[in-house]
Amino acid sequence: MGEGCTACLAFELQPENVLPNHQDAPLFVRSQWTSRITLPYVIYRITTATLMTAWVVADIIKEASNWYAHNYMIWFLLATNWSLLFVAVYSVISATITTFYYVQSALECTDFPKGSVNLVLMIHWIFYTIAANGALVVSLSFWGFLWSADDSGFLVTTMSELKHTLNSIYIIIDLLIIAIPIRVFHLVWPLSIGAIYTIFNATYFTHNGVGPEGKPYAYYIMDWRNPIESSLTCAAGFILTTLVQGVLYAFFRLRMFLYWRVRDYFEDFEDTARFVSSMEQGPEEQAILPQDRRLRTSSYSSTASLEHVEMGHNLSDDSS
Repeated sequence: MGEGCTACLAFELQPENVLPNHQDAPLFVRSQWTSRITLPYVIYRITTATLMTAWVVADIIKEASNWYAHNYMIWFLLATNWSLLFVAVYSVISATITTFYYVQSALECTDFPKGSVNLVLMIHWIFYTIAANGALVVSLSFWGFLWSADDSGFLVTTMSELKHTLNSIYIIIDLLIIAIPIRVFHLVWPLSIGAIYTIFNATYFTHNGVGPEGKPYAYYIMDWRNPIESSLTCAAGFILTTLVQGVLYAFFRLRMFLYWRVRDYFEDFEDTARFVSSMEQGPEEQAILPQDRRLRTSSYSSTASLEHVEMGHNLSDDSS
C-alpha cells in the first residue's frame, strides 16, 4: 500500500497538475462504475441538471421577493449563491456533454470521446472543481459559524438551511458516482474564484453598495467598515478552501479504493486481468490497485509515463 501511495503522491505533486490536462477523456463523461456511457447515467445527469436549474431560478425569485425588495441583483452578492450557481452550471455542462457523447456513441457504434481531454472537457473539469469545493466551504462556513452568529433573517430560514445542506450532500454523492479525478493542485481554481468574490464584495460595499435587508454588507463578518475583521474572514475562507480540497481528494481516493474492491468481489482474477489489460490506467487506478495487482514500477520519469503504463504488462510480469 505504501508503494502505491508514494507513487500517487509523487504524481499529484507534479507542477503540471495545476492545469486541467488528462489522457483519458472518457472519465469525464461516464460513471466510475461503468466502462462506457450508459443511459441510466445520462438520465441521472439530466435529472440533476434540471433540478439544480429549477432550484436556482426558484431561489432567486423567492429570496428577491421576500428579502431583497424585488431587487434580483442582490442575490448575486452572496457567496452561498455563487456556490449554488456554480453547482448548477456544472450540472448543466455535465448533462449536456454526457448526452452529446452518448448520442454520438450510439450513432457511431463506438465510445466517445477518445484520447486526451479537449477544451470543453477541461472547462467541465474546472467548473466541477470549483462547484465541489465551493459547496463544501459554504456548508461548513454556514453550519460552523453563520447559523448561530449571524441574525440576518434570510440566513435562518428553512430554505437557507436546506440550501446550505443539500448542495454538499449532492456533491458528495455525485463524487462517488462520477469518474472525474480530483487533483490537489486544482485548488488554484476555487481559490481564484474566492479571490474574485472577495474583490467584488469589497469593491461593491466600499462604494456605498446595499446588501440584503438594506444592510451595508452581505455577511456581518464581511462588513468592510471593519477592514481587519473582514480581511481575517477572507483569509479564513482561503484556508478552509485549501482544507476542503484535501477532503475532496480523500473522497476521491475512497471512491477508487471501493471501485477496485467491488471489482474484486464480483469478478474473478482472469476477467479482471482482461479488463485491466485492455485499458490504459491512469495514476488514480494504479495507486489503489489491490496488493496482488499493483503496479510494480518503483519510480516514474514523467507524468506521461505514469499516465500511460499498461497494467496488463505488469500482470504478466507478476505471473512470470
